[in-house]
Amino acid sequence: MAKLNDVANFFIAIAGEMADAGLGDAMTNLRLQKILYYAQGWSLARNGKPLFDEPIEAWQFGPVVPAAYEWYKNSGRGVLSAKMPSASAFTTEEMELLTDAFAELDQYSTSALVSMTHGADTPWSSAREAGKRKTISNEDIRQYFLNHPLLTFKEKVSRIPIVEPLRYENGVPVFAAEEAWDYD
Repeated sequence: MAKLNDVANFFIAIAGEMADAGLGDAMTNLRLQKILYYAQGWSLARNGKPLFDEPIEAWQFGPVVPAAYEWYKNSGRGVLSAKMPSASAFTTEEMELLTDAFAELDQYSTSALVSMTHGADTPWSSAREAGKRKTISNEDIRQYFLNHPLLTFKEKVSRIPIVEPLRYENGVPVFAAEEAWDYD
């Protein structure tokens, strides 16, 4: 099982590299909390075991891993930075899950991630009690994510429709849609 700090540092480091290249949002504590929740859920569903040991609690603004929150709370809303953990910190199965999770979640803004975790039928909404911080059970998280799976890269590629090879006329490709188009 991976260590929570290695998982957090992986997501922080890769988000930082992507943001530096102008390709995504920088990592904040709020964003990290949502990504850790999703990664844990997908690990429970896909691999049948937690990615990390620490519990996830239902807080006012969504699911939170209290240990990770404490590490970064002094950053406030600021951007987090970390070094990429050693590749030996993760099993092949864990690394595949981490990269698939990041690729899936990086397309969403932080506010979208917050909205996604606040749905009416989410483990957070089931565990949430006003003014209290309750632990969300791994079994509730697993059940939810079994119904909301993370596709592997291979599964995503297999869903790309196969396109017929191009036909060329006078060295110019002719697309099937153009052939069917009525230019008159």
